[in-house]
Amino acid sequence: MFSSHLQAQISVRVQMEKKTFVSYEHVKAVVSITNKSGRPLRLASTRNRSWIEFDVKKNGQELTASRNSLHGTTIVNTGATVQSSFDLSQSFGLTTPANYSIRATIHVDEQSAAFRSNNSFFTVNKGLSIFRSRYGDPSDPSKIREYNVISSQDEKSYLYIQIREPLKDKILNTYQLGEYLRFRKPQFQVDRHNHLHTLFPFSPDLWAHVQIGPDGQVLGREYVKATDSTPGLAADRNGSVVVLGASKYDPSAAQKKRAEIHNLSERPRSVYN
Repeated sequence: MFSSHLQAQISVRVQMEKKTFVSYEHVKAVVSITNKSGRPLRLASTRNRSWIEFDVKKNGQELTASRNSLHGTTIVNTGATVQSSFDLSQSFGLTTPANYSIRATIHVDEQSAAFRSNNSFFTVNKGLSIFRSRYGDPSDPSKIREYNVISSQDEKSYLYIQIREPLKDKILNTYQLGEYLRFRKPQFQVDRHNHLHTLFPFSPDLWAHVQIGPDGQVLGREYVKATDSTPGLAADRNGSVVVLGASKYDPSAAQKKRAEIHNLSERPRSVYN
């Protein structure tokens, strides 16, 4: 039952983490609940129903949740706004490239009321595979895996890493590595430990070097600044991968230096006399 009186006092807003997702990536939405009812709002799941439910549509067609998640109790104090993140891919099949919409409904049993959010929209696409490399024990096909680097474009361009079991056509992990500039070609190389090294530009002269382990975990991330040539990856005689044509860049140190220069420029002229 929807209470018109309470609808003006309790508002629900849903916003996607971003507008475009890659297939098999975690699809997350942020729900904001504002309480102006004059008393604390207690949101609790029952045995058969969660205090929050989502209506998801794919190309206009309603999707059925593959499982119902019962979320923990949330308290929204008077005059407060509480934000919570929800992984929709845990309950809905969102791997098919399509246009999707989502709306949230919260249930307040103590007031016998329900409150609906706005509609939020997002897109899922496959992206473009730009690098693949298999690794593992060739004598045991069940242990063969594959790095798949994907490029996807929204308002900006992003790189993703996907870990696959190619013989089973199974996706184990998919996540975003970062934004990059499409006019510079990213570079990839696998070292003797089967670690994938990625090198991609995120500004005209700054590059990110990300090292990824066989299970898909990020082992390290560093930033480098181009010197006289375009930075590149190369393997040394021991099979280790190094970055050439660049020097290490520390963003926090650079920011601190800019702040010092800014503060110096604000000093009054009298201090120089």
